[in-house]
Amino acid sequence: MLDSKFLKITCFCSYCDKPLAYDEVLDGAEGEPLCGLCYDYIYTRCQACGETILVEEAELGLCPSCWKEEFFQCAGCGEAYEHDKEWHITEVVNGQEHLSTYCAACVAEQGWFKCAGCGKQYFVHDLHGSHKGQLYCRGCYEKLKIPA
Repeated sequence: MLDSKFLKITCFCSYCDKPLAYDEVLDGAEGEPLCGLCYDYIYTRCQACGETILVEEAELGLCPSCWKEEFFQCAGCGEAYEHDKEWHITEVVNGQEHLSTYCAACVAEQGWFKCAGCGKQYFVHDLHGSHKGQLYCRGCYEKLKIPA
């Protein structure tokens, strides 16, 4: 008869089916047994908060909640960039103003101005007029009631 203290209970990795000794088992998110290689392939740690997350869900090494806190996505090119490096630009689309965030490269490419009336930042193509060296959006320029 075998002494039970010398027996190692084995199970199999739920991802690759490799047999595992009890001291090699890592638990997945739902408690499934995983070997070390598969665990590292499936999971990673958020670089900001240390939370264990799926590799496929990680954006730039961050969990979804930290990614939203740390980064914006440029409305122009779609690239992710840090919050303190964004530009808030008021766009005029079909006569309606919408606040969007852009990276510095897209803003530089399109050109921008700050309205002397309301202080909002607009792309140059939304410039409506100037008066006494000041640039204005449509709404503020119309409020000036400058005779034609």
